[in-house]
Amino acid sequence: MKKKLCKCGSEIPENPYSSIRAKRCRECEIKNKKPSKPFIDKAKAGIIKKKKISEKTHKLKEGEKEFRKNCEDIKNEMLENYGYVMCQQCQTTDSFKFENHHLVYRSEKRGHKNLHDKANLIFLCSDCHSFMHSHKKEARRELVEERGLVALFGNDIL
Repeated sequence: MKKKLCKCGSEIPENPYSSIRAKRCRECEIKNKKPSKPFIDKAKAGIIKKKKISEKTHKLKEGEKEFRKNCEDIKNEMLENYGYVMCQQCQTTDSFKFENHHLVYRSEKRGHKNLHDKANLIFLCSDCHSFMHSHKKEARRELVEERGLVALFGNDIL
């Protein structure tokens, strides 16, 4: 491949990781303060900032704002009371990811006003969350009764 030369006469080094070739040598680039690094490097350096998605441009589903707020509240209460986050089913703290779970599923009571209520939400590790979904009725029965969800949603959830 033909070697490219910069306006100053020095050779422009080839980048083995990119098919895009620089237009100037590194010294000229520094003098002109025009970086030719790829977009990813600029983002890492903080030159390009990520745009925040506002609620005006990103419409949340009905009740989603309340759901997110209540999930944050549950997490913050746990941190305040215990100093750490744990699964509310098995009490483990050794999970990389904790997930929020509706005891009464969205599909069961779509659009219900108490669907995103704190009493209906539980903070689980990935294993317990999978178990809850695979053993839907029997796994949640005790929690539904304990939290008084029958009064909120009716007897058909048992």
